[in-house]
Amino acid sequence: MISDINSVMTQALDGLYEGLQAIWNTEFPKTCPKCGQYYTSIEDYFSRTKPLGGSTGLMEIETPDHCEQVGLFRNCPCGSTLMAFCRDRRDDSADGERRRELFDQLLERLTEGGLPTEEARARLRQTLRSGDASRLVALWHQDGI
Repeated sequence: MISDINSVMTQALDGLYEGLQAIWNTEFPKTCPKCGQYYTSIEDYFSRTKPLGGSTGLMEIETPDHCEQVGLFRNCPCGSTLMAFCRDRRDDSADGERRRELFDQLLERLTEGGLPTEEARARLRQTLRSGDASRLVALWHQDGI
């Protein structure tokens, strides 16, 4: 059972990172319109730009077609503020659908084992963000889920 959970968590986490990287890859390369500084990737963008003072730099933006996006604002060394868009994160591929099904199955198992739905969802998301399934596995065995 532990290997099954770890396998599912690893697949879901890998898929999450792949999806986010795919989103960022559509934004780069990026060039500063003021000084011509060229950013090859999100990593390059983060390493050579600075965060806006006192802000995360994240901003929700609604497009003309009523889709929501997240913009990430950072300052180029020349002082110009640049923005990278993070468009729709939903992966509509077969792999994306499979990951959502796996998440739903895990959520169902946790709630059937007695965890309130929101707590189960929060724990699954925390596990996906951290990449550490040990707490979830321990909970799984502690509660006999």
